[in-house]
Amino acid sequence: MKILKAGWDETNGTSYSGYTVCTTKDILTANLGFEPAVIDDKVYWEWMLKLENGTVFTIYDWTNGRRLGEGQFYDYHIGSKGHGLSEDVINALKEIGLTVKKHF
Repeated sequence: MKILKAGWDETNGTSYSGYTVCTTKDILTANLGFEPAVIDDKVYWEWMLKLENGTVFTIYDWTNGRRLGEGQFYDYHIGSKGHGLSEDVINALKEIGLTVKKHF
């Protein structure tokens, strides 16, 4: 399923799903096809995303004030609405070469 860029109004209300993807900003940007938004001091980079079926999610760095290097590997958090993460999102991320890890 294709991953599309979403807007703030669509992804507002997402929160950490208990899943991460270990990668770099450069790899995420290349695989998703666009640069992230720059948010604030707790989340510096955030990709606001949706699937073709309308499922919204985010990928972001929960850095607590420390900025990551663009080539630095990091467990980027995946945010969703509700509890957990849909199989559609996990499969879409796998389709673009990313490995999703569950943390609970």
